[in-house]
Amino acid sequence: MPTGFNHFGFQVDDVAPYLETLEPRPALRGGDRPFAEYRAIDPEGNWFDLSAHGFLPPGVS
Repeated sequence: MPTGFNHFGFQVDDVAPYLETLEPRPALRGGDRPFAEYRAIDPEGNWFDLSAHGFLPPGVS
């Protein structure tokens, strides 16, 4: 397995404005992944997450 980071994330107040402005558009993360609502990729190929509720599972603070 390669070393280094796999992806990074941003916690924002509201995800909706970013869904309209980022290209390629962030995709809703499916399945049972509670840590971030959306995943996207930047122009250099780095994956990142967008979350309005934070990166802990729901109900954990």
